[in-house]
Parts: sequence; C-alpha cells; structure tokens
Amino acid sequence: MASAWRRGPAVPLIVLAALAVLAALVTVVVWRLQPEHTGSPHPRASAAPQADFTATDGDVLLVWPRNTKPLLLTVGQRLQILLEREPLQLVSPLDPRLLVKVPDFPCHIAILCGPGESTWSFEARVPGSTTLHIVYGTGCPPGRCLTGTINKPVVIR
Repeated sequence: MASAWRRGPAVPLIVLAALAVLAALVTVVVWRLQPEHTGSPHPRASAAPQADFTATDGDVLLVWPRNTKPLLLTVGQRLQILLEREPLQLVSPLDPRLLVKVPDFPCHIAILCGPGESTWSFEARVPGSTTLHIVYGTGCPPGRCLTGTINKPVVIR
C-alpha cells in the first residue's frame, strides 16, 4: 500500500512540471514572434538641431525656441517666447533682475500668435548674461524640440 501512496502524489508533480515546460515553450515562441525593436522614437543627440524661428513685431523680438543658441538683446528690448500650448509649460529667466517678466504684448502676426500658442513676455533691463529655462511641457512630440527642456542663453548689451 505504501507504494500506491507514493505514485499518487507523483502524478500532480508530473502535471505541474509539464505545465511549466509548456509555459516556457509558449514564452519562447511569443518572444521570437515579436517584431524587432527599432530604437527610440526620439531624435538622436547627433541629429542637427533645428533653428530657432525668430521674427519682429514692432519692437518685440518673437522667438519660437528650438535650440540652445544664445539670444542677443539690447537693454530695453522686449522679448516674447512662443510655444505650442501644452500642459506643464514654463519659461523663466534664471536671473530675473536682467530679464524681467512683463505682461504679454499684443501680437499682430496671426500665424505665430494665434489660438493654441502660449506666450511669455520679458524685457531686458540690465546688461549681462542669463539663461531662459524653457520647459516644453508634457506633449512635446519627437522631433519638435531638442528635449523636454532647454536652457537658452541670453546676452543683454
């Protein structure tokens, strides 16, 4: 009788082992059938950065930033940063004494300042160098901006 008892529990162990082998085989087959990963959809660091789009609207310099090339301003010059509206955007100078946040200026270039655009306006008050910290927000599509954030140097003369 003891030998019959030993055969009884062996059957569930054999079934469990067979299920484990079957699961491993299914995992290998599914893994092999997946398409190859083609890499990150984000632009490579070696890709050439896009140029900023700049224009003037009266005495206001309009900038749609796309790279970290410095902006050159003169004391008293007004600057307006334009971005496509996305959640969690931010544009702020690291030295607010040099580049002061001011109320937005009216924009007369509809293609740049129309609905769906966010604007941040500044005035250059003191000569020196500062940096604009630009956060594109949560919806910056691949290829549209250098990264989710850039630090754009600003030189005021």
